[in-house]
Amino acid sequence: MQATYHLPEKICQHLCQKYGAEAFKVAELCRENADLQQVLVEGYSYIAAEVVYAVQTEMACTVRDVLARRLGLEILDWQAAENAALTVTKWMGESLGWTEVQTTQAQAEYIALIQHFRKSAGLFQQKAPTE
Repeated sequence: MQATYHLPEKICQHLCQKYGAEAFKVAELCRENADLQQVLVEGYSYIAAEVVYAVQTEMACTVRDVLARRLGLEILDWQAAENAALTVTKWMGESLGWTEVQTTQAQAEYIALIQHFRKSAGLFQQKAPTE
């Protein structure tokens, strides 16, 4: 897979572990559009092609659908999921034909949800008022 699709070894391993025989379909998206090789968030092997694959093949239709249900990043790391939201909404918007307003709204709603989770868990840091 690595030689055929020119993807880093770590990405190839991730795709094969996550998608099995379907990994080639995700990798093929990268051959069609090299921008889909973009890593969603540093420290993880998730790539933009997985977002497009989730929309096209798995009927994902919300940012949470991709980050929590399809990729599982939200379950692993709220901060990483929040950081990935911009890239995820960009590719979802292109795949689903969202307007710029819809894309921005989807991103804002997802970030607000993650911040709500963090606050509910006592992990949200608020700035102390300055005197």
